[in-house]
Amino acid sequence: MPRLPARLPAALVDAVLARLGRGALAAVLAALAFVVGAPAWAGGASGRASALPVLSGHLEVEQALARGALLWDVRDPRSFAEAHLPGARSVGDVMHSLLAADGEHLLPEAGAAALLGNAGIDTAREIVVYGGRGSPAAWFAQQALRAWGVERAAVYDGGIDDWRAARRPLESGLAEAAAVRVTLAADPFRIIDTQGLRTRLNQPWAQILDVRSPAEFEARDVRALRGGHVPGALNLPLPAGPGALEAEARARWQARLAGLDARKETIVYAHAPAEAAPAAAMLAALGFGQVRLYVGGWQAWGNTLDAPADAARFVDVAALQRRIRALQARIEQLEQGSGATAAAR
Repeated sequence: MPRLPARLPAALVDAVLARLGRGALAAVLAALAFVVGAPAWAGGASGRASALPVLSGHLEVEQALARGALLWDVRDPRSFAEAHLPGARSVGDVMHSLLAADGEHLLPEAGAAALLGNAGIDTAREIVVYGGRGSPAAWFAQQALRAWGVERAAVYDGGIDDWRAARRPLESGLAEAAAVRVTLAADPFRIIDTQGLRTRLNQPWAQILDVRSPAEFEARDVRALRGGHVPGALNLPLPAGPGALEAEARARWQARLAGLDARKETIVYAHAPAEAAPAAAMLAALGFGQVRLYVGGWQAWGNTLDAPADAARFVDVAALQRRIRALQARIEQLEQGSGATAAAR
């Protein structure tokens, strides 16, 4: 039986995308890949295991810089101005700057190219992305680059905290880098939106991975209009914080993937995209060839009331109002106490 090509001609892809829409084409290709048993195809992904794109210490970062790598700091402007690695670029807090206005999609190619180019982030170079130690936002930026067709991007997981602990030099201020011309070739098979996810429900060639906490998955912790999870999703929480992606933690998480099929399209989500991005990177490194990040996450699905949900539970509005009133009363007490203290002086 014929095998699917690693890459389809660009003109053909564009023509079919225009005819079917990106979500429909992705569904067709994923189903074909699973049926024929070919290596999973996702815009050029090989389906073979590879090294996780992570730099574990400052020495590896310095080696990358010696090769001509560029640093991208994903923290907010205030943190960046206080201190950052020498020569680092910034586009502000990536959890806002990289998303479209609806919060469910990445910036389109043209907008992303303008944003990165104006910040001096040359995607033709190797890119090292960092934030604080274990920053999920750094992984989100790396996955966004991947979706925009930029493959040479790794995460410095120790971030500025590791760099500072090693007493390496830092810079401060908001010095602007020279703008560069950036051309992107977005890969529609790296991410997915709510409509695309709807078409994957109950499909034998797709599997859905929810990496939130069990409490969120079971709607004991409700952080949207509804709690619960996408129907058919498997709950496999990813350890968070410093050391979450170190070798031992990766091995423990990998051991729990035994029930998944690496040939299938694997959709990963959390509440927000940054929380799921490390899992998407790990799955790709483990040889899952069709890994797609659901950018909207549960904050989009849970607030889309006509989207089906298992273990659904709506937020308790009355309890929320009581908590707000209690908080307001506490603030008033503090203000009154502060006023009385000032008057006594």
